[in-house]
Amino acid sequence: LYTCKVKEKEYILINTLKSGGVTTVWTGLNDINEEGVYTWVEDNSVIDDNWNFWGPGNPDNSGDIEDCVEYHLRFNDHICATSEYYLCEMTPQRL
Repeated sequence: LYTCKVKEKEYILINTLKSGGVTTVWTGLNDINEEGVYTWVEDNSVIDDNWNFWGPGNPDNSGDIEDCVEYHLRFNDHICATSEYYLCEMTPQRL
């Protein structure tokens, strides 16, 4: 799943979504293992206090059931069982 550890990658995400007419996708970020500790699925790295991609008021764990993170113009914690589009991220292979 898509990871966004640097601001430049967020711009790539925005342009990709706009070109496909999609506004919301799942990301590879969640706090399933420990509430409030958000980790990336690709390497289990934890986001730090300088990670400022959240939308206003997020993460809020609304209803105490939001453990997965979607991207909807900004990052938002959301219910994992919600059906959303997703982006896979791959490392380019040499030809």
